[in-house]
Amino acid sequence: MNNFKYFLICCIRQILKLFWLRKVNDREVVFCSYAGRNISCNPMYICRYMLQNLDGAYKYIWIVNDRADVYIPEAMKGKIELITSKSFAYFKYILSAKLVIYNMGLPCGSLLPKRASQTYVNTWHGGGAYKRAGKDASLNELQDKIDRYGGSIIDFFLSSNKKFSDIMSSAQQVKREKFLEVGMPRNDKLVNGNLTELYKKIREYYNLGCRDKIVLFAPTYRGDFNTASFNMELDYVRLKAALQKRFGGNWIVMERMHHAVQGREHTGVINAGDYPDMQELLAAIDVLITDFSSSMWDYALTKKAGFLFTPDIEAYKEERNFYTPVETWPYPAAKSMEELTDCIQSFDESRNIEKIEKHFHLLGNCETGEASFRLLRKLGYIK
Repeated sequence: MNNFKYFLICCIRQILKLFWLRKVNDREVVFCSYAGRNISCNPMYICRYMLQNLDGAYKYIWIVNDRADVYIPEAMKGKIELITSKSFAYFKYILSAKLVIYNMGLPCGSLLPKRASQTYVNTWHGGGAYKRAGKDASLNELQDKIDRYGGSIIDFFLSSNKKFSDIMSSAQQVKREKFLEVGMPRNDKLVNGNLTELYKKIREYYNLGCRDKIVLFAPTYRGDFNTASFNMELDYVRLKAALQKRFGGNWIVMERMHHAVQGREHTGVINAGDYPDMQELLAAIDVLITDFSSSMWDYALTKKAGFLFTPDIEAYKEERNFYTPVETWPYPAAKSMEELTDCIQSFDESRNIEKIEKHFHLLGNCETGEASFRLLRKLGYIK
């Protein structure tokens, strides 16, 4: 059955070559984030950089699932064209644009007969080297063939560290030499360190005081991506009390579920799931609490305080496992609220920075603070 399904995929791929009748357009750039769910992550930051630094002769096309219900960043309004995924226009543009930039699989990606004169850039959507992915997470024969084809059409794969390049080359079935170790465009601002503007922006957005301190709980999902869930509870009352005791000040608690999981409402907790840019939140908060999410890599670039809440770590190891031991990650891991409050009470800033820097050294940090520039220079868009 799997062989027949893949035979059909190959047949459709040949039929779609009819779109090759349209010449490749050097002035068209197609972007896609999370298979069309939104306008965000590394593709969004690259697009904004191009809008700010290149001439106006380029056409910027965004693939989205719902054109009527997608957030467009202010700096991009009126400057991009939205195309519905899997539509006629989608296949027309994605099979003729000179440059295609995305951060995970493309809609109908296994069907796309990419042309030799096109350039596909996979920016991925997470840094570090934590939970297993691709072939290392789960795979069947059909998915293996699909992933192998998806890896073969990639020209460049952005990387945040050398460990990531090594493991993802195998997991995503992409040749090692295709990895461009310049960091993630979404992290450029975090690396460069000028976060004052974003600190104020988030507090104004949520009507908070300028001196209010923010703790964000941002876990990853459990189970399969298509049926993702998260049912674990964090005791926010105890968390807030522990933070106030250790750091002082007035603490505001925010929660942000993984985009594959429905957001939750808690009394006294701000649901930050609808805020369009996770990087701006990471820049503005004072403490991050996560679990196995690669957000810890991004946040660690700020050198601020962070903690891991991992009560189901043994079950997660059985389900998915990790590329690097949890003990080597940038923040201490707690398996219970008691352990979490202890970690908070014993927090030491110098040890925190030392642990972060040791982690970056272990993985071979490649964040440059100018990932968008270096990628576009490599592609010839910037001299």
